[in-house]
Amino acid sequence: MVTILTDLTWLEPGKPFPPTSETVRLNQYVENLALREGRFEAVWPDLKDYLRKGKQSKDFEFTLDYPSLITTKTTDLIIGEPPSFCLPSESGTNPQESLVSDLIDQTGYLETLDALIANVDSLGDGVLKLSQNLDKSIKIMNISPAHWFPVVRRGTDEILYHVLGFKYQEGDSSFLEVEIHGRSESGKQVIEHRLYRLNESKVVNTNAATLGDRLVWDNPDVKEVEENPLDEPLIFTCHNTSDGIYGKSSYKQSVKNILKKLIVRYALENDVLDTFTRPTFFGPAKFQDLDPVTKKPVFRPGGYIGVPTGDPHSPAAVTPAALVWDAHLGENAESKESLIRRLYDMSEMSPVLFAGNLAGMAESGTALRLRLTNTLAKCNRIKRKVDGASRRVINAAMALIGNPVDGLYIEWGSSLPRIPVEEAQRFALLAMTPQFAGEVGGKFLLREIGYDEDEAESIMTDPSRDGGLI
Repeated sequence: MVTILTDLTWLEPGKPFPPTSETVRLNQYVENLALREGRFEAVWPDLKDYLRKGKQSKDFEFTLDYPSLITTKTTDLIIGEPPSFCLPSESGTNPQESLVSDLIDQTGYLETLDALIANVDSLGDGVLKLSQNLDKSIKIMNISPAHWFPVVRRGTDEILYHVLGFKYQEGDSSFLEVEIHGRSESGKQVIEHRLYRLNESKVVNTNAATLGDRLVWDNPDVKEVEENPLDEPLIFTCHNTSDGIYGKSSYKQSVKNILKKLIVRYALENDVLDTFTRPTFFGPAKFQDLDPVTKKPVFRPGGYIGVPTGDPHSPAAVTPAALVWDAHLGENAESKESLIRRLYDMSEMSPVLFAGNLAGMAESGTALRLRLTNTLAKCNRIKRKVDGASRRVINAAMALIGNPVDGLYIEWGSSLPRIPVEEAQRFALLAMTPQFAGEVGGKFLLREIGYDEDEAESIMTDPSRDGGLI
């Protein structure tokens, strides 16, 4: 059972930071981020004997960046084709929609959204922070969930405070800057800023620290207690397969176990091939290497083998030759294939997403989608969670700049390739149904195949259409 924070007493001087109850969650973030970045030695230090061949080198000789591929492919399928932020309109385009588009461009929100999806997939949690600068411009930031500490009402999942904690150093001293987003005693939404001295342990390989004295807040650009003009915190979260406050990473323990074993299989295979493909020569014994001390013949892997022979005129006694070795890697290949299949199953990733699986093949769009069923289901699950957080943060941002909007929705694109023939067949089939025979249905179909609202309107009102779709 996960212990969660239910009050702000953990911010008192002398208390451990991070809070003890949050250690497991934060350690999972550290591990999953290391896997996403390909730093396997930080997660599995015991692999160094396989991947460094016992050498004290800084880099592994072999890695398999599958976690990075999981997140990259997932993000590409969700946001590879940029989504559109739309507002409902009875006719034409809602004039406020251009204001939303301007906000998206000015804040670089699509890049922020890309990073948010990557965090939700790999870490399980995504956190957005909304703020307004002194010049009234808006900032939407993707915050690592490692800086986020929710405080809930006891016995519920209702979040009372979103606490952000950021460590930094000045010289030899460490500090912790804290933001507390929640309601004040008067019931108003506020953002309280605090600054603590942080007493960090000097012991190597430990992150233990305690909160020191609370210092005077002296940032002239930020008030110690800011009034939040909105009736909601300016922190917006979303979670992957959440069944509580926190989400669950796509890097499940089963995925990690299979990946570790697969890395070992590949590394051992490479090591064996390095040894067995090294030419080993044999021939006259007089060419055999001798130990410099004992003066006796010595054999080194990949070296020379002297062959004694009674016949001085035999080929082996006159001409050196090379030995051919068989590494017997068939069993290892079968083991790798089995592990790869299990890895695809456990990570919900289809092999069709990875290079080499469709070489020389031409699949229809329908067949491609069928092979991507599990992966698309996973992407849609994450998309639903991200969609809600994205709409809330954009609605809040528009309210902050004094242009609140109603009914904002997101049209998510598809990153799957479109097959023109199949698209035409689908369009023709729908166009022949009575529901789409009118002008409204025709405009909908045109938008479905890529035309915007204005283009669809122009096509449908073109007098030279000779009856349009009917």
